[in-house]
Amino acid sequence: MRLRCIIFISLLLFTSCDHNPLAERVVSVSIGEEHPWEEASYLPLWYTLVYTTKNGNKKMHLSSGVRQARIVVDRLGSVAICAYPLGGFAPLGGFVQAGRSDRVVLTRKDGPLAELLVEGNLLNAEAIASLNMDLLAALVGEAVNLDGSALLVDLLSGITPKKSLQRLERTWYTLNGVPDGYWVCENPSQSSFWIHFGKEVPLLLDHGATCWMNRERSLILTLVSDNTTKMVFSALGDAPRW
Repeated sequence: MRLRCIIFISLLLFTSCDHNPLAERVVSVSIGEEHPWEEASYLPLWYTLVYTTKNGNKKMHLSSGVRQARIVVDRLGSVAICAYPLGGFAPLGGFVQAGRSDRVVLTRKDGPLAELLVEGNLLNAEAIASLNMDLLAALVGEAVNLDGSALLVDLLSGITPKKSLQRLERTWYTLNGVPDGYWVCENPSQSSFWIHFGKEVPLLLDHGATCWMNRERSLILTLVSDNTTKMVFSALGDAPRW
């Protein structure tokens, strides 16, 4: 009778919680850096938090000015976390390693690798959860100017990346035909710039997509550089509201 009571109480405790403490744990996530667009506009951004689980990716909305959140993650697997400014721009990132700290601070440096793992989780969640993400982050460093597809194939295949860690050379591009004003880059390692009277601006681009915002005109400039072919594609569109 006593054993039955203990089992009943245990089940009651488990079912009354928001998560199963035997298989899951709560992690505190914080955004550790101010975004360049926040500095330029003096207004906090909203973010979309995306993190990996064994059942796919989960999302959480963080309203403007909110810098912390608590999420429930798999206890026995590694977790990659991204915070996307305004829902879809270059993310800040971080990692939760099984058996390690229940706190993670998201940084711009870890954003590219975390985003790659979030994308890979849709293909093979078991492989992503089994990675030692802290070791991988130390090995890769900031995952810019890499062939992300080749790196992801190595990781999902259980291969220690070597060739896929070779950096691509950045691409020079001359920008013209863009409206006047101050264009603030989402990435502090890339140049922000003023345009007056339609002048041309030389830019040294990282591989992949990079965005600039003109707050006064509410415009977003996107440049996508393929550093293997040295081709650059551009797009100009309305900036999201915040």
